[in-house]
Amino acid sequence: MFSLLAVSENNGIAILASHLRAQISRLEPPHRLAGVDLARGLAVIGVFAAHLAVISSLEWDDPGTWSGLVEGRSAVLFAMLAGVSIGIIAAAARRREARGVSAPRPLWGLRTQLLLRGILLWLLGIWLDDLDVPVYVILPAYGALFVLAIPFTRLAVPLLFVISAVLAVGAPFVVWWINAAVARSDDPVSAEESLRLIAWNYPLPLWLAFMLCGMATGALLMR
Repeated sequence: MFSLLAVSENNGIAILASHLRAQISRLEPPHRLAGVDLARGLAVIGVFAAHLAVISSLEWDDPGTWSGLVEGRSAVLFAMLAGVSIGIIAAAARRREARGVSAPRPLWGLRTQLLLRGILLWLLGIWLDDLDVPVYVILPAYGALFVLAIPFTRLAVPLLFVISAVLAVGAPFVVWWINAAVARSDDPVSAEESLRLIAWNYPLPLWLAFMLCGMATGALLMR
């Protein structure tokens, strides 16, 4: 009697689990990369936490400060994931071109999309920054990064990784030199206002390294 009840209960749990899996799968369109979507969700949560919560300075030996992980790293994750998306789309476009799809040319269409998205993001970011919101607006930098990514859409994965690594090592020195030049200029306020147009709080030479690394990763995922 008890064995029959146990079997019936197990069958009920299995049916319920199967039903839940079916319902959850309906929420996710086909051909999505669940890991990328999960990372994007974590980045969104991290950005909310960084802007709305009280964040401690991160000290690895003090678990009470680990909330500091979201500070800056969430935005870096977004830049990386933007590159992943571009890498996936670019790899798909190259495949279509290799199969002889030429009207319209897939990569040409991708570059046009990146240019338009970059311009729109930049305009939106400048508008938000002019509202004097109490956060650093990253959208102008994102817009510029989308435009800067256009010439790299044809490059092979190893070359993208190499360029990303070179930028990651060399860009901090370039950023330091630019900041020092601004501080020494005759009118540093005007120079800083010019850099605001590209959200220099997120220096483009360094952030391009994150985006290119993401593009290479996205191309690898398409394999």
